[in-house]
Amino acid sequence: LSDDQSDLDINFWADTIPPEAERVAWLQSLGVTDVKVGAIRQEDRSYPCSGVLDGVEVGCSWQSFTSLYFFIELITTAGENEYHMLASRLYTFTSVLVQAIPVRTSGVLDRIQAQLAHYPDSVRSREIRESISPRSQTTLLKGLQKALRYGDELMLIGWIESGLSEVIKLLYPINRMWYPQDKWRYKLAAVLPLKPDDLYERVGLALHDPDQSQRPLHLARLLRDTLALIEKDDYDVSATVSAIEAFIKENE
Repeated sequence: LSDDQSDLDINFWADTIPPEAERVAWLQSLGVTDVKVGAIRQEDRSYPCSGVLDGVEVGCSWQSFTSLYFFIELITTAGENEYHMLASRLYTFTSVLVQAIPVRTSGVLDRIQAQLAHYPDSVRSREIRESISPRSQTTLLKGLQKALRYGDELMLIGWIESGLSEVIKLLYPINRMWYPQDKWRYKLAAVLPLKPDDLYERVGLALHDPDQSQRPLHLARLLRDTLALIEKDDYDVSATVSAIEAFIKENE
């Protein structure tokens, strides 16, 4: 997915993290200029540095094996509370691990990637249940209704964008696929086997239909058809679907 404007990201794993001064000096010895040190430690317990090498921006991140194994456990089997505190950060971390190209390795990354090649049912359940909760969908539908009532296009756009983001996000666990990084989530939905027919055309209608009153209906139907892809024996979506159907009927 890289292009001429992409940067280079390199991750290092080790038993211990070299001191900051040693990391900076090593990068500079390789010809990296304008070296900047990030926060002392990120939420994923990594230690970042960045700079420029041969005109290309380079982001480097060091993480201990202990932290790596901790977060792999959290991603694949985790307790709900701790996971959700770090969810957005872990989505990116998982995406990086899945697509990483080993440059020099003792085999640890290969084993991690083999483990992540299996998308656990527990993870799928966690992500789907969060997206289909009647409470979250009721909030969305009420927001759309309120925007229509007041004729507030900015409010309407905000709620539609939120709903479309939920549709795209939901398609990944439906397909048992790890989330890609946020910037690629919409584009890569095109290659998912299970998705509503004419996905992108319908997204376009929800955002741009000249008849503003039709936009929420495009979204509601798209959300309903996305929920139809979920196995009914595993998840009870009846309350959410009923609320969506009622919204469609009221606004048609």
